[in-house]
Amino acid sequence: QNLEIYGIGNKLVEKIKFSALNGATRLMFFDAIDWVAVSDQVDDPSTSVYIGDAYTDVIFAVVKYIDSWYYLNSLFVTSFEEAYVFDGDSDAFANNVFGRPSGAPLTGCGTDIQLHSSKGAIGLRIDGVQ
Repeated sequence: QNLEIYGIGNKLVEKIKFSALNGATRLMFFDAIDWVAVSDQVDDPSTSVYIGDAYTDVIFAVVKYIDSWYYLNSLFVTSFEEAYVFDGDSDAFANNVFGRPSGAPLTGCGTDIQLHSSKGAIGLRIDGVQ
């Protein structure tokens, strides 16, 4: 049964957390890039165009201009993702981000809300309620 507490709600949308040959892409709060939402289409990745959104644009600006690990924290994106975003390299996206990197299996994991608490509240505890 759905639970509503004084209008508090959560619209959970699971995303794929893509992996590269040298590790999973992760943003500053260990969250994932929603490539489906920030690309014009992904049915044919070789023709995809990065359209971005405010958060992802800021993340890539940080990647390009900030090199201090004090600020970057866990941020890790691949050179293929940078080529797609900054250079419009759809082949890099098709072959190494959304597709299978040459010689490597396509891997990724779900962004399970219970394992990635940066996505928001996952529970609410109220003690002493009469």
